[in-house]
Amino acid sequence: SVFVITYRPPDNAEYPEFQEKLHARARQDFGVNLEPSLMDYIAGSFYDGFVLYAMALEENLAEGGAQNDGINITMRMQNRRFW
Repeated sequence: SVFVITYRPPDNAEYPEFQEKLHARARQDFGVNLEPSLMDYIAGSFYDGFVLYAMALEENLAEGGAQNDGINITMRMQNRRFW
């Protein structure tokens, strides 16, 4: 069995703010000036995946589940939207 997470280009109002903060942090923390590019999508995908995992983990723990119950956490992540 394979669990595939795909990413579609963002169309929500929050994305431009995320992109702006990403570029500001890159300048501030690493001295790197980023232009809009695929790297923004990759960073956004990682961020969204982490938030999705955190939401599923929090729900699982709230219902008395264990933090290492990967099957239950993964099932909570599937077919879910949060933006």
